[in-house]
Amino acid sequence: MRESRLFERDGTWYLHVTATRNVEVGSEVSAEERTLIGVDIGEASLVMVCHRDNDGFPTAPELWADEGKIVRRLHEIYFTATRRLQTRGSKRIAESFGDDLWNQIDDVFHRVTREVVEYTESVENPVLDLEDLTYIRESMDYGEYMNRRLHGWGFAKLRAQIRYKAVEKAIPVETVSPRNTSKECHACSEVGYRPKQATFNCTNDACWMGEYQADGERRRPLPQRRELFQRTRDRR
Repeated sequence: MRESRLFERDGTWYLHVTATRNVEVGSEVSAEERTLIGVDIGEASLVMVCHRDNDGFPTAPELWADEGKIVRRLHEIYFTATRRLQTRGSKRIAESFGDDLWNQIDDVFHRVTREVVEYTESVENPVLDLEDLTYIRESMDYGEYMNRRLHGWGFAKLRAQIRYKAVEKAIPVETVSPRNTSKECHACSEVGYRPKQATFNCTNDACWMGEYQADGERRRPLPQRRELFQRTRDRR
């Protein structure tokens, strides 16, 4: 136990307590024995995870799509309601209403990230692969409407929650560049294209993949990309 803070907000008292404990993070198994688990934080599905099986083939992604719908709905309610309340001069009510909605969103985040770590624990010798979200936050520009949705989506908070909950369970966490992860075919590694935000098309005529849901495609190459990144770094 380190420090605590008691404070009041809108008639409700909160106690924040900071605690630390030692955990041993790191695996004694070889790199070949590790199971890399790719984690995608998105909007269509709040979180998606995928790894390769013992034969090296991608497993079916585990999706938290319903939770993505819930958070999208709460975001829309938040932006619409608080804007109307603020224009009417009800700033205090808008802040209180906004705090309540963000608490609901945070509850969803905590439940989903806990389930992601529980999924990871079910895999032998797991290593979580997280993307560098700095690139996403700084580079995305989809117009005013999409920017409002994506830049306020909570990427960093979800990533931080997954990381610290994994560390608490002594699960190693690594990062990998997200570049082209949503455009690279997991079947043939061809860099395809996305005619729509949610759709991926492989341009390799010899590949069986064809058209695919882009968030799913985004996640599948990560273990392979981690292996390539590791080999490249080792050669330096």
